[in-house]
This record gives sequence, C-alpha cells and structure tokens, in this order.
Amino acid sequence: MINTIWENHIDKFVQIILKKLETTDCEKRVFMRVEYSLRVIISEMEKLFLLGLIFALIKQFNQFLVSIAVLIIIRIFVGGTHQKNIFYCFVQTLINLLVIIGISNFLISGYWCSVFVLFSILVVAVAPVQSSNRVTYDRKQKMRFKVKALLVIVVLVYSKYVVDKEIFSLMESVVVLYSVELLFIVMKKYKGKGEIM
Repeated sequence: MINTIWENHIDKFVQIILKKLETTDCEKRVFMRVEYSLRVIISEMEKLFLLGLIFALIKQFNQFLVSIAVLIIIRIFVGGTHQKNIFYCFVQTLINLLVIIGISNFLISGYWCSVFVLFSILVVAVAPVQSSNRVTYDRKQKMRFKVKALLVIVVLVYSKYVVDKEIFSLMESVVVLYSVELLFIVMKKYKGKGEIM
C-alpha cells in the first residue's frame, strides 16, 4: 500500500513534467529515457529526504550524511543490488545505513587496510554490477567504471590521514557492508553460471 501511494505520487509529478515535453518533437525513446530518469531522481530525492528525517529524529544526522555520501559515490561506479519496488529499496537503504552506523563503533582499526584490499579485489572482479533496467555496458565502459571505482577507493584510503577518526570509521563501515554485498553477488554469479565474469 505504501509503495502504491509512493509510486502514484511520483507518477503524478512525472506526468506534469512530461506534458511539457509532449508539445515538442521528442522521439519516443528519448521521451521514455526522460520519464525513467525523472522517476528515479524524484524517488531518490524523496527517499533521501525521509532517511534524513529519520536519522535527524534519532540524532544520527551527521553520521547519515557521511554514510550516504560515501555510499552514493561508491554505488555510482560499482553498482549493486536492486529491489523490486521503491518501498523495499527504502527499507534496504534504511537497514544498510543503520548497520553502517552501528558497526562503525565496533570496527577494529588495525584491519582497515585488509578491508580496502578485499574491496578492491571485489571491485575488479565484479564492478560494475548492472541492473536489468540499465543499459548494458561494453568491455571498455566496464573498465572505465572499474578504474573510477578504484580511484574512489584510493581517495577513501587517503582520507584516513585527513579526516576525523569517527568519519573514517563510517567510511570503512560502508566499504565493509559493500564488500559483503559484492561477495553475495560473486557467490550468486559463481553458483548460477559456474564462473565469476
């Protein structure tokens, strides 16, 4: 029910914007891309607003900002799992953020290098993880995503020496959680196809 209300709200907003485009000579394919992009942008903005509100209420807003920023930057280049609808996506993101913030206080600082090495190996093996809704990438495009993801990892590692210990701990927690997600993706691919790539 919540998902239906959420999707109906987004549909109405998208339709208002798309009516402006219908008056121009816009190809059907471009029109569909614009429609999909608007749906994604609007749903993500609403999701971020609600998540921010929740974390402000539980007095974890600063931790939320750091965690979501690192999560978004990594996800752009690495990809990840997707849920079937907006509500489940919201719930998964909420749980992920709660876990990230929760484990950030318990990570043993001596193992941070191992965490980033494991994550780098997983990125090289799996990235970018593509959803069925996105364009399929050729080998060259995939390599660009891998290189950009590895550059993000280098920046995250370097940030250990620049940012506050609590902030780095949150960043490390995002990498730990993302590593677990990528391990599940690797195991699923390996089990399904008998190979990783």
